[in-house]
Amino acid sequence: MATNEHYYLDAVNSRGMGVRVTFEWTRDRYSHTIYGIRKGHAEAVASSVEDERFEEWPLSPPVQELRESIDSAGQRTMLLMGSAAYGHWSATARVKHFDAENPYVEFDVAVRLHRSPTYLGVAYDTLNEATWTGIPGGLAFIHREPHALVIAAPLGSIEVDSPAPTDLLKAFPAPDMPNRKWFLPAAPLPAQYPATFRWQYCVASAFA
Repeated sequence: MATNEHYYLDAVNSRGMGVRVTFEWTRDRYSHTIYGIRKGHAEAVASSVEDERFEEWPLSPPVQELRESIDSAGQRTMLLMGSAAYGHWSATARVKHFDAENPYVEFDVAVRLHRSPTYLGVAYDTLNEATWTGIPGGLAFIHREPHALVIAAPLGSIEVDSPAPTDLLKAFPAPDMPNRKWFLPAAPLPAQYPATFRWQYCVASAFA
C-alpha cells in the first residue's frame, strides 16, 4: 500500500503558540514529524525514526494503517495500527489540554507482544539544528529558537495488561548519535506471553 495523504494535529493556544504533529507515508509505513508553532509559523524540530534495519523490534511503533476520526464536537483523533515480527501495535494521537492555554498532543500506545521484547519504545531525531536537553524524570526538551518543546509522560499509575495505560517514560541518548533519543516506557515487562503492554506520552510547547 502507498499513499500520498498527509494528516496533522495542531495543539495551539489563543496566542498562536503550540505544537503540530504531522503523519506522512514513508516507504512502507507512516512516520510522524513534530513542529513548533509560534504566531502561526511552524518549523519542524524532530521526526520519528523509521529504520528498516530494525524490523523485528522497530525503533518507533510501526504504523501501516491510519484513520482519522472526528467526533460530534469536532475533536480529531488519529487511529494508528501496524505490526512487526513479534508484535501488533495500535495507538491513538489526539489533542488534549492541561488547561485552556496549554494544549498538547497525546500518544496512547498499546502493543500485543508474542515474546519478550528486545526493544520497546519510540525514537526521535532532531531536525533543523534543533538540540536535546534532558532532565531527570523522563522529560526531554527540544530546543530550536524560538521553539522549546517537551516530550514527557502524563502523570498516572503503572499497569500492565490493564485498561489503564502505563505512564512513566525514560529518555536515553542513542550511542554516537547526538541528534537521537530513545523514549522507553519504564513499567516492568509482563512475566508471561502473549501479553499486552500500553503506555502514554505527550508532546507540548514549553512556552505556550
